[in-house]
Amino acid sequence: MFQEPDGRVKSGYEDSANQLLEEIVPLVSKVGDLLGFPNFGRAFRLDSENWKAKGLFTRPAYDHTLEAYFPPNVDDYTFFCGPMITANGPPPRGWFFECFLSFREEPYECERVSIDYPHPKNKCQSTRLLLASRGILVG
Repeated sequence: MFQEPDGRVKSGYEDSANQLLEEIVPLVSKVGDLLGFPNFGRAFRLDSENWKAKGLFTRPAYDHTLEAYFPPNVDDYTFFCGPMITANGPPPRGWFFECFLSFREEPYECERVSIDYPHPKNKCQSTRLLLASRGILVG
């Protein structure tokens, strides 16, 4: 609610957004550690520190976070937190902070197709959404 559609923090909300970011960073790191991908938490922390250093009134760039994200293996968890545009998110659409935790449950038919026809960059998986932010839940 503190962000403009391009991800910048709205004027007058910088202190509140900074406080929330200070609370979120250690939680993201903890979840990453618990799920076995600590690099995600470190990347998120780095991107958050870089954004704060440039000023929260600038567009966030969470490239390290995106690079640290990887699709889950079958019967494994995945987690993401960062600015993203949700495909079917609620209005207004934009680069808002979103978060999700899901579990990959690949139907046999899809697994079979991916084995027969592998794709070098496919990050699309069948997962069961366990927890998510509003933009993902409502979208």
